[in-house]
Amino acid sequence: MSDVKGPKKPDPQPFLMKRKQDDTGNSGTGIVMEGCVFSNGEVAYTWRSGRKTRVWAESFEAFRELHIDAHPENETEIIWINAEPEEEDEAE
Repeated sequence: MSDVKGPKKPDPQPFLMKRKQDDTGNSGTGIVMEGCVFSNGEVAYTWRSGRKTRVWAESFEAFRELHIDAHPENETEIIWINAEPEEEDEAE
């Protein structure tokens, strides 16, 4: 399940970041990052590339602005781990 807006519940939410392209040549393509949004809103994440860094962001919005919105050409997708399936709209 992909949603770049942020998690939908207050429990810690682990995620993966997937990129179809890499315009900078730094992160690569495919699953490039592992992270978690904690109940206080802070985000911890680490890159899977050769640059083994561990980083904190004050919010998912700050994280999204830096790693997703700033690079729209990368076609970035957030995959929420253990996410509950969204309810289907039954209206026809």
